Amino acid sequence: MEGTKDVRKNRLDILTSQYEAFKSLPGESITQVFERLNMLLNELSIHGKTYHQREVNKKFILLLPHHLENKASSVRERVEFETMTLEKLYGKLKTHEIEQEQRKIIYGGGTIDSKNVELLKTTALVASGIK
Repeated sequence: MEGTKDVRKNRLDILTSQYEAFKSLPGESITQVFERLNMLLNELSIHGKTYHQREVNKKFILLLPHHLENKASSVRERVEFETMTLEKLYGKLKTHEIEQEQRKIIYGGGTIDSKNVELLKTTALVASGIK
């Protein structure tokens, strides 16, 4: 932490404002939102500002894309939601998102583009009727 007390205080005010106004950007993935939010929280922590875990989790869930609403609701209703780390919350939601994409690829309705090419590499296919 460099600078005078006033500089550090001003930096903290700017970071706090950024946190309060934090939103996901158009076309941003859940991973990108998580990384930006996590970096901001780390910087706030360095400057002595922390938030209750429930508040951070709620903020993250409210930023999620529409296709994760159902999973977000079910996670929010869990008892451990208030104490769950942001990393664990992200992991649960990202896992769900990957599973949704895999289902689309396997059962139809999904297109193969650069986003889900990596998912194809992790999808196991079982052959039947081998001769």
